[in-house]
Amino acid sequence: MSEEETEKPSGGGPGDGGSVLKKWGPLAAIVLVAQGIVAWGVITTVFKDRGGGDEHGAELLLSETQVQEGGNKSEHVGPLPKYFSDPILKKILANPAGTDASRVVMLSVELGLINLNEKPGAEEEASGGGEGETEDPDMAKLKPYVGKMRALVIELVCAKGIDELNDLETRKELAEEIKKKLNSQIMQRVYVPDKKDEEKKIFEVSEVIFSEFVIQ
Repeated sequence: MSEEETEKPSGGGPGDGGSVLKKWGPLAAIVLVAQGIVAWGVITTVFKDRGGGDEHGAELLLSETQVQEGGNKSEHVGPLPKYFSDPILKKILANPAGTDASRVVMLSVELGLINLNEKPGAEEEASGGGEGETEDPDMAKLKPYVGKMRALVIELVCAKGIDELNDLETRKELAEEIKKKLNSQIMQRVYVPDKKDEEKKIFEVSEVIFSEFVIQ
């Protein structure tokens, strides 16, 4: 046999590349498939969690909305107030602050009264002690104090300036101030709770209405 026939090829010929591919190719394919499976599992889990969270959030939002709607409905449940008026509370004249008595406010006031001891479902007439109306004997207890009511209204109006009284929001604040003043200085003294008589009518002012309000 000659030297040329017995010599083996040396170095990196094409035969080496083929053997490497055969040796490591299947392992590389397995690794790629495993990575693909892991990546798919991660993506599926993330989107599932997000979808579930959105669905859960929507359910919570819906339930909260239903609770809020229910709450709004319950706020309006209850009897209408009885309205109390008196000639002394009409055509009240007052001089606003800072006018040196050169400007005058004329207003008439009606009071909405509620009975704190009234039981749910009880029906009461919505009329009060005005002229020509059937007078509630319990509301008639306010008659001796209408002069004091008028004085409180004048006091609070005189503390406001013309610009304030021209503003509708300030008028709402004025009505709220009158309500609080009447409750603390008159209503709580006239209508004193009695532990022995739980059905005793205890009235308080729930709203103040300006049936007239003129600035001159």
